[in-house]
Amino acid sequence: MESTAQYWRPVWDLLEQDWVPQRRSQPGAPPTAGTLHLAQAQSNRGPLGRKKDFPDAERLVRRLVAGELILSFVPDAEQRLWRTVTRRKYQLTCSRVQLQNRLEALLEEMHVKLSSLVSDLLGPSARRMLEAIAEGATRCDAGGEIP
Repeated sequence: MESTAQYWRPVWDLLEQDWVPQRRSQPGAPPTAGTLHLAQAQSNRGPLGRKKDFPDAERLVRRLVAGELILSFVPDAEQRLWRTVTRRKYQLTCSRVQLQNRLEALLEEMHVKLSSLVSDLLGPSARRMLEAIAEGATRCDAGGEIP
């Protein structure tokens, strides 16, 4: 299979589930039968001209047999899942930090230095203070001015 952006992923997942075990179970099949390979599209380009899928597939197979094909590393399904989870967790953490920085900048434009009173601008006490400011409170419970 030739990789182009992320379009190869759903096809790879289907082939990995069904096709590989069927090919390996055929009588007389070598141990590498049914092994999926992912080729990098840019480094395995064919001749310029009109794109034709069948001749391109034949060319890729000839290059694979000759050992000239540059293959991409594809981790197993469990490792791909863990990578996805880790990547998503990292993205959520970055989004939270970005939101916190925007909130702090907005508060400083309003001349409210809430970050000097609380350690976490998104924590429960800071949220209560922000809700009070949003509702129009001008004084805190202790009787002093809101900073």
